[in-house]
Amino acid sequence: MIAAAGDSLDSLYHQNSAYDMNNFSDRLQLTTYKMGGLPDVNTENSGFQEYFFNFLKDAIDAGADGFRFDTAKHIALEDDPVESKEMENNFWTNTMNFLKDRNIQFPMTKFCRAERIDWSIISMPSEPQPQAIMAKRSATQFC
Repeated sequence: MIAAAGDSLDSLYHQNSAYDMNNFSDRLQLTTYKMGGLPDVNTENSGFQEYFFNFLKDAIDAGADGFRFDTAKHIALEDDPVESKEMENNFWTNTMNFLKDRNIQFPMTKFCRAERIDWSIISMPSEPQPQAIMAKRSATQFC
């Protein structure tokens, strides 16, 4: 994975992983700072995404027909702040497009991301689209 991300831990992890997250309301901290002493993977790194998509492809080839992202709230949405001007929050757009291109169906009408601190609902259409990833961050519904 390190090789795929650019042959260094500096490129595998967010630059902000040097800092401890202490504000769960701050989207930049939530999506780039380390938590519990663990650095945050730079999901915007194209090499990491390719590595991750190869894993998903292998899982699909082995028969997987759905995926659960337990740490979804810690992965930036397109409109979240970025840690540098060169960065683009494109993980969810690229992931949904990757899965759509492989005919992974989304029979559910909503995608739930659950964490002890916050429950949120992300609306999903029958066919994933990049704009479907825009979270309704104030939702308090449970799945």
